[in-house]
This record gives sequence, structure tokens and C-alpha cells, in this order.
Amino acid sequence: MRLAIPLSRDPASSLAAISGALRIWEEYRIEGFIILKTRHTPESLVNKLKKDLETLKLPMEEKLMPSIVDYGDGQTLIRDVERLISSLDDRVGILVSSAGRSAAAALTAASIRHSSEDGNTAFHVNFFFGPWRGLHYPYTPRGTQRVIVLHDPGWLRDERRERPENAASLQRFKLHYSKQNECLREDRTETGLPLLRCTVAEMTRRLNEAAAWGGEPGSHIPVSVVARKGSIKRRHKLIPVNPIEILGLSDSLHSFLFEVAERLEHTEPGGTAFKSSLAWTGLSRLHTRQDNRETDLHSFLSSTYKRIIVDTNLVFYGIHFYAWETGRIELPQCVEREITSKWAEIIKRGKLSSPDRLVRALAVLGLEDLLYSSQSVAPSPPGGCDTAIPMMDLQLLNGNYIATSDDGAYRYWKRHPASRVAKPVKVSFDPRKPPSKMYDKGEPVELARLYYASVQTLLVLDLMRENGLIDDLEIKAGDVVVRPPTKALETGLGLS
Repeated sequence: MRLAIPLSRDPASSLAAISGALRIWEEYRIEGFIILKTRHTPESLVNKLKKDLETLKLPMEEKLMPSIVDYGDGQTLIRDVERLISSLDDRVGILVSSAGRSAAAALTAASIRHSSEDGNTAFHVNFFFGPWRGLHYPYTPRGTQRVIVLHDPGWLRDERRERPENAASLQRFKLHYSKQNECLREDRTETGLPLLRCTVAEMTRRLNEAAAWGGEPGSHIPVSVVARKGSIKRRHKLIPVNPIEILGLSDSLHSFLFEVAERLEHTEPGGTAFKSSLAWTGLSRLHTRQDNRETDLHSFLSSTYKRIIVDTNLVFYGIHFYAWETGRIELPQCVEREITSKWAEIIKRGKLSSPDRLVRALAVLGLEDLLYSSQSVAPSPPGGCDTAIPMMDLQLLNGNYIATSDDGAYRYWKRHPASRVAKPVKVSFDPRKPPSKMYDKGEPVELARLYYASVQTLLVLDLMRENGLIDDLEIKAGDVVVRPPTKALETGLGLS
């Protein structure tokens, strides 16, 4: 079977194409690829897709596909897409992309209608998006990229691999985002990814590689996570292909991190600040409160066209986790000044040996994520953000929100004259509430968020293990140990 891959002019279609092609290749025997491009598809996207597929060492050809922008009605488009499909060989699998709704609808209708005549089949590879937007498989969890057969003409079962392949283990993809230890380099321009994002992607690839299929068709090796600090211990298993199982792992990680935070609060200098890590990872969800009404921050950001000017404390609370899904977050310069100036003092000591230093390291990682995710930086007066934010240029404040988690700053802002043009918003989180009580398991994007939060948490726990703040962290898939790219984080932070 050859696989036909549509590619539109949207860069997102390239990510959907490579993810879909790799996931179908893992589960079915593919003999070659047909790239379906429109006359509007940039050659740069075609070349990128071909370069990504080269690692599979399979023949490729290009064909011109009708574009929705050239047609006045859908029926004519479907007719011409049908003609294209009829010109293909028998036993062609057609990938219906999750990017480009109009083209996907036409391709689905045409391919399924035509499949009954010549035996072609159609696939869709689901993608939950959320904070994974902009990444592609194998840097996204296998469980969020499920292969769905839209039409099975009967012969497809013979093309299913008895023992599926594993794209995450291929050398090309092993190095794709971390070529020559790219996450370790100070200049990561080749990847275009900030340090934290790069290590989240690489950790996900390592989990995908280790948690491959087992001996029986369709069976998977579970991922086992064991974390321990003194008498506090959690053990949990995750079947990576089933997205709903992320609820159990995220609850287990949250429970462990919360108990550790409670202990550090009473035993370590600066331990009180460590509870913010529950929010920073995304396991504890941020909420806004205004006019006695509470809304989770994802919903709040998606429901407004206004920009949110954030205080420094929200970087410690993990506002970067929300930034990959919105462009409405505004960073005042005072935030950058406060975080980087305090971090310079910690680098001189060279180790994250206290909870307070670890929390500051996480803030630096979050700040870099924010700067890379197209969030804008706004000029602000000298001084701390508590006083600087309401004194920003009125044109920047006008009609927007100013957000903080600090009670004192919130009260001050509500009484400040600037509150007449920029509405103060109080942001908080409940560290005791488990993720399964805050995220809707019926919404795919919510499960995608929990996957991302869980991977961030594994990185945090391994940083803690490296610096003696917990005793042990073991991540295994069967007998294979999965090691987080923690050294890359420490090197990028200037600690080694």
C-alpha cells in the first residue's frame, strides 16, 4: 500500500502530514508516499515533508491536488478530487489531515465515495493539540495521535504489521530536535525551540521509543514511574496508547509532589515557595476570580479578545503552560528584570540545592518559553512589578487586564487610578485538588494538557533527584530505563 499525504499552504498541514505518515507507517506496511500538494502549497513545506520522510527510505512522488480557494462550490471540488483519486493505483491509503478543514472534508467525501469502487482506503490520525501545537510525532505522545480507519475495503487487515515499527527509535528522528545535543547548546536556533520546550519534546520521544509495542499485536509495554522521598513513595503504570490513562499518572504525580511540598515547607529554608511548582507544571490549574466568579485560566483566555498583562508571580505559577495556546499574554519588562536579576545570583552558586533555587530555575525556564511563544514584551517603568504595572503607558493598559496572584498587589491595583482603564484580575490555584478533578476527561484537548503537564513534572522531579531534593525517580518501560534529558536543562541554565 502507498500512502497519499495532502499538503496545503498552512504550515500546520506539514506537522499534521509528518505525524500522520509516521503513525500510519508504524501500524501498516507502507511501500511509498504520494505527496498531494496544491498550486498554493509553498515548496518549502513540500521539501520539509520530503526531508522528514527520507528517514523511512521509501519512494516518493508528488501530484497536484485541487485547492478549495479555486472552487465556487464544494460539489465541484469533490468531483475533481475524485478524479485525482481514481488516477491513483489500487490499494492506496489516503491520509485525511487534521489541518485544513475544507480540504479534509472534500478529501474524506471523495476518498470514501471512491473507495468502494477501486479498493482505496482512508485514514485519519487524531491530534489533540493543546500545548503540543507546533510539535509533531514522535515528539507528541503516541496516545494523542491515534490512527483511525475511515474506510476498510477488506484487504487492509492484511497490510497491518504483526509487530509495529517504532518511528521514535529511528536515528533521524532521534536527532531531529536535539541534533548534536541541540538542547545542550546555548544557541538553539536550529531547533527554534526554547530549552524547556526542547526537553519536553525530547523526553516525549524517549517515552515513545521505550514504550513500544509488546510481543502481541496491539499490546503495549507500560511505562512505570516510581518516585520516592523518605517515606513518601508513589508507583504508577501508564499504557501510553490509551489517552484516558494519563488521568491516573497525573493524579499520582500530583499527590507525590504535593506531599513533598508539604514536607519541604517544614524542613527546608525557602520550602514554602515550592508549592508553586504544582501550578508551574500544569498539574494544578490556575483560576481567575473577578466579580465573585471563578473561571479556569484556559477558558478565561479563550473567551476574551483582550490582552492579559501578567505579574512576575504568574511566571512562577506556570503561565508559560497556557501561552502555547494563546497569543494574548503580555509580559512587562519588569517581569524579565526581576526573574533574570535574581537568577544571576543563583548561577554563581552553581547548584539547585534548595527548594527556593529550584523554583527560581523553573521561572527562568518558563520565562524563556514565554519569550519564544510569540508573547510580547511591553515597556514598564523602573522598579518592582507591583508598582510598575499600573504605571505603564495608558495606551498599553487601556481595555486590557492586569493579572497577579499576590493579594496585596491585587488590592493596590483595584484602588489605583489605572483600574479605570485596565481591569485587575486575581489568579490562584488549589494545591490540594488533583488534576482529575480539574480537567475534563471527555475533552481531548484537556487530556493533551495533562500529558504535557505530566512530562514537565517528570523533568522537575528528575531535577530534584539530581540536586538531592528527592531520593529517587525511576522511569521504565519493561526493562528499559528512560532517562530524562536533565543534564541538558542544567547546562542550558548555566549550572554545569
